[in-house]
Amino acid sequence: GEGSMGAALAAAAAEGAWQGAAPEVEPAPSPGAAVSRTLTRRALWRLRRLLARPELSFLGAWAGNESMLAELHTRLSSGELAVVPDFLRADVAETVREDTLRGISMGWLRPVGTPMSRLGLDGPMLAEIASPSLPPAERCRMLRALDDRLGFKFRYHVLDPRNAGHEIKAADFPGQMRLYSGFASKTWTKALMLLLTGSHEVPDGADFELPFYREYRPEDYALFHNDVDGSNKYRALCMNYWLSKQVASTNEDADASLGGSFLWCGPADSTGRFPEARRLPPAWNTASIFAPCAGSWHAVEAVQESAPASGLRRLSFTSWLSAPRPPRASGKAPPGSEDEL
Repeated sequence: GEGSMGAALAAAAAEGAWQGAAPEVEPAPSPGAAVSRTLTRRALWRLRRLLARPELSFLGAWAGNESMLAELHTRLSSGELAVVPDFLRADVAETVREDTLRGISMGWLRPVGTPMSRLGLDGPMLAEIASPSLPPAERCRMLRALDDRLGFKFRYHVLDPRNAGHEIKAADFPGQMRLYSGFASKTWTKALMLLLTGSHEVPDGADFELPFYREYRPEDYALFHNDVDGSNKYRALCMNYWLSKQVASTNEDADASLGGSFLWCGPADSTGRFPEARRLPPAWNTASIFAPCAGSWHAVEAVQESAPASGLRRLSFTSWLSAPRPPRASGKAPPGSEDEL
């Protein structure tokens, strides 16, 4: 019934809000056996069939594009960042955005994290962090050095309906409820595991955590981190989806100048440089996906004060495909974990 669905919406959003406070300790995952970098024809056929099921009918055309699915698998299994434009059907994306803005209008936004002004940094350093003008590779090196000093810090606003003083009706949030239902399905978990590993086998206990929604407002940010979780489950995949409406532009720098870009650093080389570094403005209806590991370093650049006047609302949701961590053969920490370093 509507009441129970409304309660589920509240629980899912609230659960995600607390997950938004990333763990202070981030050891590397134990993803298990190595995976093939190329999907077999049979695996591609299985993957397309899974993604075509009715419970996932909200996905964009990429879900039926074999060449794109093969490329996504290659990138993910190689530890690279994969970017999926038009991730949702256009009508579904619009509805999810409307639902998110409706929740914000009902007073659901709650700030979490540390304001930039309370990081204990001097004025020039704060200005450098806030400025979106640094080239991506230089930004990554600066944030890596800052991580040694501060650890992972962030500030953003999560959509949390608890204690908001409004009755929650699932019918008022059709887009979000559709995603909750599809992402909670075994079909979606099977499809993601197949996309990542090339195998149709799914470990017992693997699931896709329900997405939580947030807005990065002026001066909100997330410093250097790799999204590796240290619990009894590991994050096999991380997905960030952007609902940011921006004026279409062929000049990437025009969007990046408003801040809020996703900064992909990737692993550092032997000289401490980040050869994979790239800056991704939060393009409308686009998802970024990667397999968290010791080298999946990334950040979110501070949203500029000028962003609201430019019409930018940096809206997004995030979730992870989680799987049970294989038992260790000995007491030794997994390679790349903070216990080992």
